[in-house]
Amino acid sequence: MNVESAIKEQIERLIAEGRYLKVYRRCAPPLLLRHDGLVLQARDPVVEVLEHRDGTTAADRLRAVATRSQEAARLAAADLSALAAKGFFSLAPAYRPLARGIKRPVAGCVLMVAQACNLRCKYCYGGDGAYGAGQALQSWEVARAAVDQLIAGAEKQRDLHITFFGGEPLLNLALIKRVIAYCESLEPGSGKRFVYSITTNGTLLDEPTVDFLIQKGVRILLSFDGTHSIQDSHRPFASGSGSGNSVIAAMTLLRRRGIPIKARATVTDNMANKETLDQMEVESRQYGVESLALSPVDARIPLPPGMQVSQAAADALQALIEERLQSDVRALQTGCTSTSLIDACRAWLGRLVRGRSAGIRRCGACFGMSAVSADGAIFPCHRFVGMAEYQIGHVAEGGRSIDAIHRLLSSADRVLSDRCSGCIAATLCGGDCLYHLADGAGAFRAPDPHECARVLRSLDVVVQTLPALAELPGEVVGRFLAIRRAGASSSTQAPRSAVE
Repeated sequence: MNVESAIKEQIERLIAEGRYLKVYRRCAPPLLLRHDGLVLQARDPVVEVLEHRDGTTAADRLRAVATRSQEAARLAAADLSALAAKGFFSLAPAYRPLARGIKRPVAGCVLMVAQACNLRCKYCYGGDGAYGAGQALQSWEVARAAVDQLIAGAEKQRDLHITFFGGEPLLNLALIKRVIAYCESLEPGSGKRFVYSITTNGTLLDEPTVDFLIQKGVRILLSFDGTHSIQDSHRPFASGSGSGNSVIAAMTLLRRRGIPIKARATVTDNMANKETLDQMEVESRQYGVESLALSPVDARIPLPPGMQVSQAAADALQALIEERLQSDVRALQTGCTSTSLIDACRAWLGRLVRGRSAGIRRCGACFGMSAVSADGAIFPCHRFVGMAEYQIGHVAEGGRSIDAIHRLLSSADRVLSDRCSGCIAATLCGGDCLYHLADGAGAFRAPDPHECARVLRSLDVVVQTLPALAELPGEVVGRFLAIRRAGASSSTQAPRSAVE
């Protein structure tokens, strides 16, 4: 039952204080979650050795197993050695600095084609779509420069993503059409392929516009708050009238064209309850919505009562989302294919189901999501537009400034490295959204402990659904999580991925 001293040292480092390895003993089979997102199933003796307990070492626990059963200790030692041989106990850096990816090729950009809007959403973080400036439309010169700089910075990256954003981007449809035509003209000589998406409030989606977007393969994300009444209340037109009828008409048009409707609902404090979420799901399904992403209000400006999400409401919302995930898995187990429209932690679950290290989840700010404002200023993402302290370049000055990006990300690293080092969820969570962490003065603050607690709780819920998914056919799991391939491991022998 010997376990080499080098392996013992690796094990002790990995399970120190439970930060790098978490054991889920109540799962059947028990699961091991490593800090980089790798999930393995294990036999009970291995779990007993690896489960952190104050005042004992892995070697102490292995001896305790041997006292009860030499055979169990032999199996545990063999499995631990096999895991070590596969590198399971080899630690990656506890925190991988954001600034380390500074030379990563650019993958895309967000064009703020319209810093103007025809709605007056009560919770808008962008100040009626103008982002702190006067309402403006992006010019052709700015957009063309942004595309040229995107190609120049992409290096060998073949697929380049352009997102049309606002305000309401369809207020500048003429520019969108011109940008797409320009990109199409560049594709043959550049070796690039452009992929387009648009986030729209839907009120300007008429038949010719929808047909154009379909023809050009533009993916559409619709801003819709789930029910007609909430839409009217929270997202009125500038005139004060409700926008519900217009958005529902747009969804009807998309459904007639056979376009999957993906929507995003902004959740306010007074919406974070089961009754409201249930009604949002019922109505959205009636309108043809196939997926509904929830985004809690997060604005830096004073909002009307009931808009900004409190800690209690955020906790309640997260609990409801977790309950939906568990309900969905139970439904799949009974053969039901109808699951929640609401994205119930599926992004995390999809990463873990792949049965390999999930890697670091970063949102792409400064890289894949750099946003070009109407006047040509460049920001880490669309949320930062108008915040001059976080500007990272300008199209008139050659595009993104590597020095500015390095300063910005180094500032974020200083706070994230302290909080995130050794956190079991760090590589799945990514350290929270940089916009959420921005202090407004060009620097960043540490993640909110309450948010960290919610992340850790959700991670537990997600991991504990894996054994149930492992019993389902791979194609069922694949459809549920919208991944290309998923299958279940039936092995209960040597530790291996719970779901491959």
